[in-house]
Amino acid sequence: KALENFLSSYKLLQRLGNSARTIGSLNNIGNVYRAMGNLDEALLYYQRAHDLYEKEGDKSQALEPITSIGNVYFEQEDYDKALESYFEALEIERSNKNLYGQAFALNHIGIVYNRKGEYTTAIGFQRQAFKLARSIDSKPLLMEIYKSLSESCIANDDPLSAYTYLQFYTQLRDSINSDRVQAR
Repeated sequence: KALENFLSSYKLLQRLGNSARTIGSLNNIGNVYRAMGNLDEALLYYQRAHDLYEKEGDKSQALEPITSIGNVYFEQEDYDKALESYFEALEIERSNKNLYGQAFALNHIGIVYNRKGEYTTAIGFQRQAFKLARSIDSKPLLMEIYKSLSESCIANDDPLSAYTYLQFYTQLRDSINSDRVQAR
């Protein structure tokens, strides 16, 4: 049903000529295919979103399709192509001066290097991501970075640092969950 609705939305946005929302719509369609396990179809829609972004030149829309492409390559264990996508996203977010986007891309680069067994490199990128995320106080992103840093440190045979990052992750997760409960 979600796919049906996103396809209808895409057709409408395309007729209206709203490229920014069309890019988001294409990405959403890709997300549904990815959730369904159809990575090839997801990649096609992410690539269409990326191509439209390239054509329109709207750099504010770049992060989502490019990182989504990287995520598919990561799931397919094509780590070199995943890195290409994440590095492309990082460069665009640097030119946008988007600290959140930079931290997001740096963390994903670190995750790929961790998977490749290059733990020191992974930790270096993840620490850069941490500094940026902390500077903008993005708690959800910090939580992701703590978790990935913990995983990289344990893989790098540094259990003390891994444990410390895992504690920070748990504390932040509990704090965010507590805030959500109080907001209800």
